[in-house]
Amino acid sequence: MGHWQSNSTREVKDVSNLASVSPFHPDGHGAGTSDSAGRAAPAAAEPSFAFQLTKFFPAAIAVRLPVRLIAADGQAEQTVIEYGTAQEVLFVSGLALELGEQVHLRNVDGSLDVEAFVVALQLRSGLTAVAARFAHAVSNWIVKP
Repeated sequence: MGHWQSNSTREVKDVSNLASVSPFHPDGHGAGTSDSAGRAAPAAAEPSFAFQLTKFFPAAIAVRLPVRLIAADGQAEQTVIEYGTAQEVLFVSGLALELGEQVHLRNVDGSLDVEAFVVALQLRSGLTAVAARFAHAVSNWIVKP
């Protein structure tokens, strides 16, 4: 069902087995801690749905940044960037996004106002865990290389 696709190499990896990881909190969000590898990890009782993509982005750390997400077709919603790397953000969305789609992310004060491309999706019960890669380097992003 789900695939991970890198825009830079067009490599595709099957991530359909991620749906078997449970339990999930009903809204797709969970509280984060740290695992033995230093990666952000959810609390045992409430793992975040977005956390499932961190196995493909091992440098991801918990950030919990509320943003407005605007899809290429103009649909928009409020969401939370739950995890981030220096180049990617991971969040949960209710919008119908596609691999390679350009999205716009903006936080309330405008300090983050960027374009990104969807590079990974995982679907579950009307929600989508999304990884999006910044279209350009973001100098003021909180996660540094």
